[in-house]
Amino acid sequence: MKIVIARHGEEEKFVELPMSPDDQEAEELIEAAAHAICIESVNIKNARRSGDPAQDPWAEWVRPVCYRFIEHCIAQSLEDHLNKRLARYRRYTDSEDIFSRYLLAIFAEDAVNFTESDRYRLSWELWYAYRHYVPWQFLNGFIINLKNFSKQKALNRIEAGFSDWIALHRSANPDVSSRGIYPKAIEELSRNRAIEFLEFFRAAKRDDDGDGADDDVDDEDDD
Repeated sequence: MKIVIARHGEEEKFVELPMSPDDQEAEELIEAAAHAICIESVNIKNARRSGDPAQDPWAEWVRPVCYRFIEHCIAQSLEDHLNKRLARYRRYTDSEDIFSRYLLAIFAEDAVNFTESDRYRLSWELWYAYRHYVPWQFLNGFIINLKNFSKQKALNRIEAGFSDWIALHRSANPDVSSRGIYPKAIEELSRNRAIEFLEFFRAAKRDDDGDGADDDVDDEDDD
């Protein structure tokens, strides 16, 4: 998988991530990708201007890059390689927040430019988006439009209008524990969606089987 890390309007730069923890080059790819992100992060931070943190060009760049990186590593069970990177650079955290931990892994070699404040703010933004199944393409818009965002909000609240969207995704994969616990209403809605999908596919299969039987009868009549 390739993730573009170039800033908007610049020549394309990308990093490559492994598709499986068993890939022979998995550890090397994770290391090279994280290193490239660190270098690009420093370049952007050195060039940025002061202003509204929500419109910070570094934040707008780093959010989708790290979101895609971490989301891919979780989906493909690559966490051990991130933990190895933490150990390699002797960076430790007791945080149970997966985004906080893996942001530290990505920026393990850059303890100066990527600050604890950066990690704290970014981890909760990404975690909140992850809980809402926000696609990376819409990540910055989602974060910028949050009102009075806080850690407590990220822990407890689901944004208005997202219940159906979350239920739709959870109906296909309800056992994704990395996204945390959802309100009972959403879990019930996702179960109902799953039942609806199952009934739809069963009906479609019955229709296909029936069409096949009719074809056989027609063939016999032709004979």
